[in-house]
Amino acid sequence: MADEGEGNLAEERNQIKQLQSDIARKREQLERLKQRKIAFDEELKQRNTELSIIKEEHKSTQKKALKTSQYGDAQKKAEAESHFMSEQVHSFLQDRIPAMAPSQEEPDGVDQGAADFKENVGEDPNKQNLHDTVLVSYVNLSGDKKDDDYKVTYRIDGSITVADLLKDACSYWGCSRHDYTLCKIDNDEPKDLAGNMDDHLQDEAILSPQEHSHLHLVRKADMDIFKDRPRQKDRKSEVQEDLAEEGKKLMTLKLGLGNVAAEHVTEPFVEALKAWPGVYKLLKKRNRKHDMQKWLRTRLADFLVFGVLIIFSIACFFLRSEIENYLLRFGVENALVVGIPNETSTGIFLEMEDVSTVGAAEQYLRGCFDYQLFNPQSTLRKFYTPVGDMRFRVQKAALKTCTRPEIPATFARSCRYVEVSSSTQDEKELLFDDDTLPELAQLLMNVSGNPTTFSKSTVATDEIWGKNGALYSGSGYSFWFPINPSNLANVTTKMGELDWLWPQWLTGDTRMLAVEFTLANYHAGGYVSTVLLLEIFPSGASRFTAVLLPFHLAKTSGDITADVLDIFRWIIIIGYLCLYKVWRTCEDYVRDGYSGLRYVLSPAGVLDAASIGLFIALQYWRSSKVKPVEPMSSSNSQHFVSYSRWASWEEMAAIGEAVLVFLLIVRYTTLLRFYPPVYRFFVLFSKSFRVGLYYLAIFVPVAASTIFFANCLYGPYVEAYSTWVKSLMSFVSVLQNVVDIDALYEASPVWTLFYVTYCYLVLFCFFVNGFLAITAYAYFEVELTEHSDPKYERWSPSSWFQNLDALAKSCCYPLDTCKP
Repeated sequence: MADEGEGNLAEERNQIKQLQSDIARKREQLERLKQRKIAFDEELKQRNTELSIIKEEHKSTQKKALKTSQYGDAQKKAEAESHFMSEQVHSFLQDRIPAMAPSQEEPDGVDQGAADFKENVGEDPNKQNLHDTVLVSYVNLSGDKKDDDYKVTYRIDGSITVADLLKDACSYWGCSRHDYTLCKIDNDEPKDLAGNMDDHLQDEAILSPQEHSHLHLVRKADMDIFKDRPRQKDRKSEVQEDLAEEGKKLMTLKLGLGNVAAEHVTEPFVEALKAWPGVYKLLKKRNRKHDMQKWLRTRLADFLVFGVLIIFSIACFFLRSEIENYLLRFGVENALVVGIPNETSTGIFLEMEDVSTVGAAEQYLRGCFDYQLFNPQSTLRKFYTPVGDMRFRVQKAALKTCTRPEIPATFARSCRYVEVSSSTQDEKELLFDDDTLPELAQLLMNVSGNPTTFSKSTVATDEIWGKNGALYSGSGYSFWFPINPSNLANVTTKMGELDWLWPQWLTGDTRMLAVEFTLANYHAGGYVSTVLLLEIFPSGASRFTAVLLPFHLAKTSGDITADVLDIFRWIIIIGYLCLYKVWRTCEDYVRDGYSGLRYVLSPAGVLDAASIGLFIALQYWRSSKVKPVEPMSSSNSQHFVSYSRWASWEEMAAIGEAVLVFLLIVRYTTLLRFYPPVYRFFVLFSKSFRVGLYYLAIFVPVAASTIFFANCLYGPYVEAYSTWVKSLMSFVSVLQNVVDIDALYEASPVWTLFYVTYCYLVLFCFFVNGFLAITAYAYFEVELTEHSDPKYERWSPSSWFQNLDALAKSCCYPLDTCKP
């Protein structure tokens, strides 16, 4: 019993092990099935993707077929014309080429040689067809020069021998058959056929059906040279076309010697334009980039970020420009520069433009200026309020050595500089006449500064640009007094009190008088920094101009909102453009095998760097520049405070914001280069700009000579040509066909006729239109080499959705290509 129990136990144990083994095996099979299921699922997903792509391609093909069917009549007409042209060309070739001419003995178009061959050999299907034409090349070896190679084709049959062909070829080229022989190329080795003159040409030993039907007519004396040519390793191969390195090449034999020549893959429509060499070469050597734009990487994030940044920048520009600067300036200009009739303290109305002498300037200051600024009933005072201080300042030229020391002593006078600068100003104390000392003492009691003492410029004063190109610093002899409403409460006139000062100040050595003050317009919430500049020339002539600069000091609600938007702009420009964009783009270039500096030095990188630098500079200026105090608070101070410097800074900040918006918009347009029309525009600009630089090498010398000629001719007579800068601006006006011919004619009637004729023929008819011609030619070239047929290459709605989908996926991965 014990033995039976042990046997049953062992049997049960074996069954358990067998079941465990089966379970393990089935689990393994189950895992394999799961893996196969996963593989099948992936394959199914891939097949579904391929199916969707095929469906899209099928839809696109149907749409293209539908569009093509719309032009069925035009295509049929084109096919009919092509068929007619083919017949005409075929007929022309038959008349001109012997090999293609039909035999006269074969009216039915049957080849007699082929018929004789069929009669002789019967209908043996294993027999190969024989050559019925042979190409004969006349080879004239000319040493180091280019070898002559002329060709002619003959029709042959089974009765034509080598001697017959030699006789006909020599007769055709006018050479002796005793001096020339025929040879063939057998395994790249020339073989003389002088011993096979009685053999038929269709024999396999002469023209094998497996080889080209090509023989060479060579001078017997040159046979050794002809045979040695293939063995010359230093023989230069004749290159027919300069190809790009990546271009495919076709190899053709030259004289059958094994020397190769590179050729383009010919395109029929390009070869058809050989009659027009310019267009033909342009198309022959073109390098189309429609399929090679992988370097145009575009991400959807770039579109979003640059779009938001442009919107924020435009918003900041308009929010900080809430004050109507033009209206602020226009009101002051209308009252002081243009003037208002019947509003004058002296009864004499005089516009600022009419001031041409020092006396006229004094009359203007006593009359129109005095009434507008100090009379409460004036038009200016109804809308503007004088605030702060008013300063009068003059600059005098220092003595210099006269350029003509040989002048007799009786006629000698002191000489002074024409213009004033830091090194040419007179800084000596002024001596007034004795009869003016009481007025001077009374003036010093009521004003700050001293009209007899030279004072240097300070940080609170700004430089002034004159109309004649001179730059006047903030130094000089000056005094100032407050003109706040409280100070002018009972004042209706003021300038009459300074009549005694002008003869002492505005002398022959004075070069500049500046009247500086500030006007407030509380309706518009802004100020106008006003400078009336009187430039006095050594000739005694004068010019009165006004420098009006609007500005504001207090922050408006728009400024506060713009400051909040600046925080987001900081995040975008520093976080995305300066850090993420640079890192990601450099990584893309490195992945493509280029250096990371390629992006930094690219046009896109330069635009990004310029935008980042300009934004940081603007923000640094706003954070570092301290606004000056209010004009009312600055009056009666120890130093005069000029707000023209702050107004100039504020104007430059607005210009900087405008330039930043311009750079961002240009950068945004570069992202659209995946769209063919935008891409062609960039190619057009690149080509025309590059050619325009070369054209400037011709244009600039001619322009410089014209400016020099006009300055020498009209400089003493016409103000527009009195200086080199004005001559340059007048030349630009001439290019725009804006020129005062009457003024030039009055200055020099004879030379004006020559000058106008020269400008018309040389500048207008040739040089100016040359720039337009460059752009037009670049447009023609781009449209010819880069444009596609709009009927077949236009993006369909499905293509737009497909590319937008790829663009959306490119937030993390770059969009390399877009397919139409």
